[in-house]
Amino acid sequence: MIIKTYLLTYGMIRFVLENLRYNAVRGSMMEISTSQWISLIMIILSIGSVCRRKIRNLKGE
Repeated sequence: MIIKTYLLTYGMIRFVLENLRYNAVRGSMMEISTSQWISLIMIILSIGSVCRRKIRNLKGE
């Protein structure tokens, strides 16, 4: 659970910081830098993992 929390908070902080220094990575897709895409993927995966764990606990597995 600690790793998932770390990935979630790190991803959010990284996304905000990269937004503040938008020219840190020159490559971009849809006005979002490559580094921000990586942060979004980290956030989505960690939220998905936490949700999956909660659903398993509710089912009693």
